[in-house]
Amino acid sequence: MTTQRTTPEPLFAAIDAGSTHCKALLCTATGTVVARAQAPTDTADLAATARTVLAACIRSAGGRAPESVGITGMAESGVPLDRDGRPLGPLLMWSDPAPA
Repeated sequence: MTTQRTTPEPLFAAIDAGSTHCKALLCTATGTVVARAQAPTDTADLAATARTVLAACIRSAGGRAPESVGITGMAESGVPLDRDGRPLGPLLMWSDPAPA
């Protein structure tokens, strides 16, 4: 009897650093979603939030890490910063008329 080992299908990650939530997913090359996660966007440490949601996806996928990661941002949204580069408040959405 012969046994064949199968290599798991590669996974790819996408991170969307949105204005209200940072979302991540892992999918196969054919687009099958394997895991999803999201957390409120923390403008004080967006990189940490992105790492957190990606790590949650990897845990959900049994520890399988992605082959690559694509990241998208918030269009023309922005975070006001103080002179030291620290966020002064939440992310301002591009469509919000209040700052105008």
